[in-house]
Amino acid sequence: IDGPSPTEEAPESDSKADGSCAVNRETLEQLREDVDGDIEPTLRKFLERLPKRLESISDAVTGVSAKQAVKAAHKLKGSAATLGADRLTALCRELEVAGSAKQLPDDGMLLASILAEGQRVQAEIESILQGTSS
Repeated sequence: IDGPSPTEEAPESDSKADGSCAVNRETLEQLREDVDGDIEPTLRKFLERLPKRLESISDAVTGVSAKQAVKAAHKLKGSAATLGADRLTALCRELEVAGSAKQLPDDGMLLASILAEGQRVQAEIESILQGTSS
């Protein structure tokens, strides 16, 4: 797909394009304020749903179902944005746009990037949760 890469679209913050953070800490802090400090249930729910959402995206892309890819990418994009997973959000947006145009990439690169970033986000959220549940 032509256009700017997802790392160029992500806002500058603690979630840098160099891969240092998978979760934007400013967004996470804003979420913490919005839920009166207790973000653990939100983070746990995200982790619980993440494998199924990644599987849905993978199934849709490998099965070349643009409609399903749009739906699956949209769901993950929304929850990732809420937590500040900026790169994952941008990658899902890219897939959503491609699927809406019925032009799913067939080289596997976008899917591989989404799956890898999903794992990075998962690991970082698990680390955050370990720090909060002591």
